Amino acid sequence: METVGKLRKYLDDQKKLETPIDVLVIDSVGVGLGTYNRLMELDLGGTRVVKYQGGTRANQPDDFVDQNAECYWRLRNYCEKDDGCIPDDSALLAQLSSRRYNIQSDKRIRLEPKNKMVKSPDEADSLAMTFVSAAESTGGVPMWFPS
Repeated sequence: METVGKLRKYLDDQKKLETPIDVLVIDSVGVGLGTYNRLMELDLGGTRVVKYQGGTRANQPDDFVDQNAECYWRLRNYCEKDDGCIPDDSALLAQLSSRRYNIQSDKRIRLEPKNKMVKSPDEADSLAMTFVSAAESTGGVPMWFPS
């Protein structure tokens, strides 16, 4: 549970800096499920843990095939705003610009499957996950990329 330990340390450090984290979004598909389950057992001092499963039904099912498409679209809209900003990270920008989508005959947006991509967009997925509706909070969702 090294990941859980790193997350707890990060949460403690942010509290000390007086920038507490409201929400942790955990990709609970595959190996992330253990991390999610362990975090749910712990007292995280007010930080809410959100279970993310990108292939599940979108909150706007008439517009998006799944939560992945919906979150990426919210990220896209955020970036189009004048005040929308993302980290100046060349790997992240490359991943974001390589993610393709199509509009199906039922007019819903679907992301290109990862198995059709050359490299998995892990950092881009992490950023997009912060736009899941369950993670919305007044303070926003700060990004953290574990090393």
